[in-house]
Amino acid sequence: MAGYSRNIFHKLTPEIILARLDRIPNNSLFRGPDKQRKFQKFAVNEILAWRSLQLKASTIAVEVYGRNEKFNPQVDSIVCVEAGRLCRTLEHHSLSVGKKLSHAS
Repeated sequence: MAGYSRNIFHKLTPEIILARLDRIPNNSLFRGPDKQRKFQKFAVNEILAWRSLQLKASTIAVEVYGRNEKFNPQVDSIVCVEAGRLCRTLEHHSLSVGKKLSHAS
């Protein structure tokens, strides 16, 4: 994360992160399906709970997309497809925020 002070990350508490996450749907980029917001919130909550190593496609499929326990990511690519969409949306958001910040200074 070039250009960022490491100190800023030490000041981000789970409460601050979740509050910022709750504001994201107000951004026009994130006014998509509720499932994408649910996926994002689920992933962030799992990471904040130190369970990121247990994040698997099958867990996300069951918890976020309502698939059954027999979910097979090799047959159903919903998690992979939606993860790609979410990554592209987050990347676009980061680029647009970066542009706004560079024009503000």
